[in-house]
Amino acid sequence: MATEVARPKAPALVRAARLLDVVAAQRAPVTLADLTRRLALPKSSVLNICNTLVAQRMLLRGHDGSFRLGPRIIELGAVVNGTERPVRLIGLTVQGAGPFFEAEVSAATEEAMNVGASIDAAHASHDPRVQERQIREFADAGAELIVVDPVDSQSLAGAAEYARTRGATLVAINGAAGGFDAAVTTDNTQAGFLAGTYFARRFPNGARIAVIGGTRVTAIADRIDGFTRALNERGAFSIVAHVTGDNTEATGYRLGTALLRKHPDLQGIFAINDPTASGASRACRERGVNVPIVGVDGSSEALAEITSGGGIVGTAVQDPRGLARVGVRFGLNLVFGAKPANQTVLLPTQLITASDAEGYEPW
Repeated sequence: MATEVARPKAPALVRAARLLDVVAAQRAPVTLADLTRRLALPKSSVLNICNTLVAQRMLLRGHDGSFRLGPRIIELGAVVNGTERPVRLIGLTVQGAGPFFEAEVSAATEEAMNVGASIDAAHASHDPRVQERQIREFADAGAELIVVDPVDSQSLAGAAEYARTRGATLVAINGAAGGFDAAVTTDNTQAGFLAGTYFARRFPNGARIAVIGGTRVTAIADRIDGFTRALNERGAFSIVAHVTGDNTEATGYRLGTALLRKHPDLQGIFAINDPTASGASRACRERGVNVPIVGVDGSSEALAEITSGGGIVGTAVQDPRGLARVGVRFGLNLVFGAKPANQTVLLPTQLITASDAEGYEPW
């Protein structure tokens, strides 16, 4: 009589592949409960697989616990597809000068070199009209891929349509843009949510908070949305002022000074980026007041204030090199004919404060 061989259970790799297939097929993030139902596996097993894939950057976990494909999947796809046909020219335009944008240019240049492409990089001097012209010029030069850190998310659709008629693929980084094929951004809603959660923990009974906003890009709108959502969930907070800046330290100082003059009992400031936070911090120092400020970026300047006890007490970190690197790879995927279920890739963030600044390396 033949001995019956026990049928082996599905290996973890097969289960992980099935889970990634499910996530890839959905246009919206997938909850743990939905994954459990679709895979017909125990919830604990699905959670373990998700945690492993998050650690490998194949999945991203949103602040609400849902999951979507991570940047490592994009990177693997670019490696697989990168040999299909060469890309001759990549155009890159970033908002302006400064360390953040320099890091984007450096990483994009490295990625272009990896596929044997030339790169034409420019900055738009924070002028959407300049950036629109640059996109058109890249297209006229024959760029197969155009990567843009948008000055204004709503004003580039015409330039994008023109570039597309010339055969270009367009990817926005650090913020979405109307008319583009895809976007790679920080999870900016999560960044704002983390900042709001910090204030909720620091002021459990509520506080008077001001928001210093910025230019018309989706990244900033998402940060403010996440911030206000966190406060609304956690007590008697009052946003006493919401002013709009231009993302610069000078304007952060000017608006911070005006806020402190009008609201002398202010207890906290959320600034949409670190330069704005630095300007507001200088305003506080000059008036001799101690108002905690949380920004977004993870810059070396913000880290110096955090670790020295300055006015900036936290920053939700971004990875400009990662944004550019994944943006170029995602764009190459699209040039080579990939049709991803999700046109937006979100890179995770974390909040750096004095308690966890050790070991963090700023850009």
